[in-house]
Amino acid sequence: MTPFFIDAETYGTVDLPKVGLDRYLTSGAESLIWTFAREERPVQYWDVTSGAPTPSEFQDNMLDERVTKVAHNVPFDNGIARVTLGLDIPWNQWHCTMARAYAHSLPGSLETLGTVLGLPTEMRKFIRGKELIKLFCSTSKGQKRKTRLTHPDEWQEFIDYGVQDTAALREVFKRLPLHNYQGEHYELWVADMEINERGFYIDQDLCRAAVKIKGQTEAQNSAEIAELTSGIITKGTQHKRIINYIVGEQGFLMLNLTAETIERVLEEEDLDDITRRLLELRRDSSMSSLAKYERALEKVGPDGRMRHTLQFSGADRTGRWAGRGFQPHNMPRPKRKVEEIENEIIPAILDGTLPQKVDDVNQACKDALRGTIIPEPGNEFIVGDWSNIEGRCTAWEANEEWKLDAFRAFDAGTGPDLYNLLFAQMFNKRVEDVVKDERDQGKCFELAFGYSGGVGAAVTAVTTYGVDLKALAPVMHEAATDKIYNKAEANWKRAFIRGEDHRLEPDIYIGCDIAKQIYRRTNPKIMQLWWDTERACRWAIERPGSVHYAGNCKIWRTPGFLIIELPSTRRLLYAEPRVKQVVEYDEETEEITARSSIRYKASKKKQWWTDRTYGGKIVENYTQAIANDVLRAFLLRCRANGWPIVLHVHDEGVMEVPIGFFSLDDFIEEMEKPLWWTDGLPMKAAGYVSTRYRKG
Repeated sequence: MTPFFIDAETYGTVDLPKVGLDRYLTSGAESLIWTFAREERPVQYWDVTSGAPTPSEFQDNMLDERVTKVAHNVPFDNGIARVTLGLDIPWNQWHCTMARAYAHSLPGSLETLGTVLGLPTEMRKFIRGKELIKLFCSTSKGQKRKTRLTHPDEWQEFIDYGVQDTAALREVFKRLPLHNYQGEHYELWVADMEINERGFYIDQDLCRAAVKIKGQTEAQNSAEIAELTSGIITKGTQHKRIINYIVGEQGFLMLNLTAETIERVLEEEDLDDITRRLLELRRDSSMSSLAKYERALEKVGPDGRMRHTLQFSGADRTGRWAGRGFQPHNMPRPKRKVEEIENEIIPAILDGTLPQKVDDVNQACKDALRGTIIPEPGNEFIVGDWSNIEGRCTAWEANEEWKLDAFRAFDAGTGPDLYNLLFAQMFNKRVEDVVKDERDQGKCFELAFGYSGGVGAAVTAVTTYGVDLKALAPVMHEAATDKIYNKAEANWKRAFIRGEDHRLEPDIYIGCDIAKQIYRRTNPKIMQLWWDTERACRWAIERPGSVHYAGNCKIWRTPGFLIIELPSTRRLLYAEPRVKQVVEYDEETEEITARSSIRYKASKKKQWWTDRTYGGKIVENYTQAIANDVLRAFLLRCRANGWPIVLHVHDEGVMEVPIGFFSLDDFIEEMEKPLWWTDGLPMKAAGYVSTRYRKG
């Protein structure tokens, strides 16, 4: 590979973060400066605005298919080269240092990455960089554009900034790990670029109609809030005023207005009518997910498709994709069934009659969000989803035989649903007698406790799936032995003293803790997997050069990283690992406890900070990574087959084809194919064909 390092500085008429790359490129984007360099040569620049001809070295290397063009955030530089220079360079001639960094759990920001990799200060920090970008790369409303002619001194600084960035890019390229960005991993990145460039169609009529209804509802809610509070509060988004009003005027203590807290308070039978209605209006007004309708209209391209919504390896601990912009990976879970959403709610949004047909207008719009993603006219979606892939992977890693056998029986049509079976086994009930609500509870237990989660994880799970904790608590109490109950009660007392009881009533907290204990007894090998994994990681950290195994993974330490090699041979990296000892003193009990935990460095909001982890969390990381490797292999096979994937969300793939052109059965068959490293892992997929994306 012959690398050629490049960086583009540009001018745009629209706000790139707000409208996204596709809109930016098609709204008059201009090249200002290109900086470029070969491996050991000085960085050069081409000031496009000066009218100078294209430098031959730049032109020759950009057109040479034997030369790999290296940039930090390739979609941007490739797009600018195409739109402003007319250079249509295939993705497989590019190398993205941002994607390569993400693939190894390192920061995406070039400045932060330079710090982490130990670049010299003068190479990673240009003090006036952001100021110069703001000066030359956009124009504020009502101001004249700044150029090399109006600000010649600052322009030279701007050139120097670009030169320094390219020098930093070259050094980052030399220092970054390569393992997860070569071979099939690199081919997957190329496939990801093609999927992102293909994008998906957006139902703009639905978005505009929903935005209109949302505005009308907000105005009505604001008027009702103002009347309810005699004008003290005028909008449902006025967080501090609502808290002060409820505490000061109504005498009801509330510490926050999170959705979880509001739902819990609304369950109080003795809540006064004004507080109840105010909280209902606050809940409806704070549905941030409804902003996705507006975001979709801002970011959709001129051809009606939305692009660049998937970030390769954007989830830093697992290498899973992360959502960007419109965030298709972060769609709210609908409360209504698919048939009602598609046959009643969406038509009512489109014709403007939704407020007359439902009481919960905002929730109905929220339920319809997935339906904004559609195929182009004449096409349809083929959608497939792996069934409980994380639960299957966890059982496979731990060799939890009863659960693996249950999955295989279910797949063969001879056994019950796993969530039904889990509930039955936990509470000594015949599986045939398990009803839907109990199945939902079984699902919550699996999600909450599968990675060593406790009561907090249970609260999160039941909130997501709408399970009634008050109704669940008596079932838990009845199933507990004296030993389990006494331990749960002791755990509640400790949590209450420490302020870690999640503000739950004692019976509910104890019930959740009972469920946790019973789950662990029902899944002993999965529980053992947590301990085995933590022990293996601790030993690897404390004994450099030693190799350990847990969950079908290989674990060791290098000078810079704790490495977990997955069955696929992809690696998870934890930077600067250590085991830290902490001594804690409990003032209430006067107990002194010595604890130790695994610490490592992670990126968060462009900062490099210390995080902590434990066995169950690490199992969650590599389980999600293993499930993601199944998706990765599938996407590569789809590319080889010429199947046009337009979107994938976690464990789900979406293909867009002409109506009647492709068989769902063939798609599912491809998803269920075993891989060279999945021996013994039962895989099952299901799907649907539709002209709207939906929750499967």
